[in-house]
Amino acid sequence: MAQVNGTCDSKFEGVRAKFGELLKSGEELGASFAVTIDGKDVIDLWGGFADPERSRPWTEDTIVNVYSTTKTVCALAVLMLIDEGRLSPDDKVAKHWPEFAVNGKQDIEVRHLISHTSGLAVSEEPITIEELCGLQLATSRLEAQAPRWEPGTASGYGAWTYGYPVGELIRRITGQSFTDFVAQKIAGPLGADFQIGAREADWPRVAELVPPTIPAPPPGSSDWGPKPGTTAALISATLGDDDDRRLLSRETVDLIFREQSYGTDLVLGPVIRFGCGLGLRGNGDSLVDSWTPEGRLCFWGGWGGSLVINDVDRRITIAYAMNKMSNSTAGNDAVISYIGVYKALGVPIPGGPK
Repeated sequence: MAQVNGTCDSKFEGVRAKFGELLKSGEELGASFAVTIDGKDVIDLWGGFADPERSRPWTEDTIVNVYSTTKTVCALAVLMLIDEGRLSPDDKVAKHWPEFAVNGKQDIEVRHLISHTSGLAVSEEPITIEELCGLQLATSRLEAQAPRWEPGTASGYGAWTYGYPVGELIRRITGQSFTDFVAQKIAGPLGADFQIGAREADWPRVAELVPPTIPAPPPGSSDWGPKPGTTAALISATLGDDDDRRLLSRETVDLIFREQSYGTDLVLGPVIRFGCGLGLRGNGDSLVDSWTPEGRLCFWGGWGGSLVINDVDRRITIAYAMNKMSNSTAGNDAVISYIGVYKALGVPIPGGPK
């Protein structure tokens, strides 16, 4: 029998009950869900199993591949460098990476790179999984190719093409790999158990993913998140919900909400509103609008359903990870039901469940 573990403020017992219900029914195999308000944990739940055989319980220390939810941390790394004055969102990428300025990319700016508006959403030529795992080779291919559309005019989600150039930009400025930067500048100082590529010593903690019955997943993903309690703490501290551990100034948080594109994404298809580095809630027609409240809310998720939401107006951060995957890129039916946290707070969701 799947058990629910962790802590939950009595105000949110309905969310805890739903979490347990979905574990019992089998809709969830193993999962974690966490919420912070004003930097304080109000929900930190985990339960179920870390493998489809149901032989390993999902514990407080279980980690799982969260796929593109890691793009939130990737963008935050760039935002930290902006906050430190080491680059500007309006800098040409080539200012810091001269070899990038070929085949029409000389005017691509940092803000284009982190908002999926650079035109580098896909590879011009077929690429194997083995080649994707070669960091230098994959980066050099993107360095050499031309944008598929005029940068800054539309978004086209770069499922696997996002991390290589952003990571290279970070390396050019800091001399550190993206993996080391996250470990030393973000996760380490905050005590967050979040890794870019799981260390071999941690492999026994890794939950086994159960993919949906669709074509193969986006390749090249090795981004491992812990129980979302630490992820929620990481994001809330970085974006300023936790004033004692703030990593970004209020001015840089405001920069996230500087709209870069709003319209049909040329790769994913739905309407998406992108700010500097993260998805933004739209005006009722965008990706998460039907189940989130109005206001300054930024987010991103990963293939299968993992999700991070930061509600800046209400100082709320929500994080979710699971191992039974659905065919989705920003949350799934389970986490949408857990958004009942807003109902418990009396926050209305226009067009959402009553």
